[in-house]
Amino acid sequence: HMDISKEREAEEKIASKATELLFLTESMPQLVFSGLGNGTIDYVNKKFSDYTGLASEELKGENWIKVIHPDDKKRVLV
Repeated sequence: HMDISKEREAEEKIASKATELLFLTESMPQLVFSGLGNGTIDYVNKKFSDYTGLASEELKGENWIKVIHPDDKKRVLV
């Protein structure tokens, strides 16, 4: 038998921290997003979604570019 209690405890801590982070970002009055190294967005909070008028799923990936002002796109996409 292999003891996996430490692995489960670590998984529970990670899940707990993820829940805390989600609560924090959804509670903040600021627009919050996170992106990956390739320039895609993997998370936006409700404030960000409300501000842009787009659902969070619509902003993920490279779709966030839709909300950048045309005059700023060239500079932002460098």
